[in-house]
Amino acid sequence: MNGTKLPNLLIAELAFFISWMAYSSSSLSAFFSPVYLLPLAAIPLIRLRKGNPFSFDFFAVLLAMHSAYLLPGTEVFNSALDALYVLGYKGLSEYIYSAFPPASSQSLPIVVLLFCLSQLSEEAKPQQLAIASAISLIAFIAYPHVVVALNAEFVVAMAAVGIAAIAVYAFKAS
Repeated sequence: MNGTKLPNLLIAELAFFISWMAYSSSSLSAFFSPVYLLPLAAIPLIRLRKGNPFSFDFFAVLLAMHSAYLLPGTEVFNSALDALYVLGYKGLSEYIYSAFPPASSQSLPIVVLLFCLSQLSEEAKPQQLAIASAISLIAFIAYPHVVVALNAEFVVAMAAVGIAAIAVYAFKAS
């Protein structure tokens, strides 16, 4: 087992937990119980033997768990609702719109950052991993200032990612 598999496994599991919490608080959880998604946490363990536990396929699953935040407000979603409305399904269109109000997922940037860090660390040397971690942390710290207002959830997440990056570097350097 190469040295990055265990940290990548931990990163993948952390990203799953964050995505699962986001799904649990989304409107989709009223239709499909989050408990049924818990077995998906085993995907990184299964992928551990074949390569990077945080594969792109697993990342796609995590993005799908954020779909209740990603789809509403998009042109495709609104066009589908408009099509239902025009075809005479006004009630269904209004119900879907009320069930999936436009919202933003504050945890999605964390999951994307963890995936990028996992991919960067796949073949990286400890020094390269430290640089990649630092750049990722700087990008993550700058993100809330550029896109959304900074709040306490981001501060805790930024501190956790920073500590994780330092721990990964220390683990790799030793």
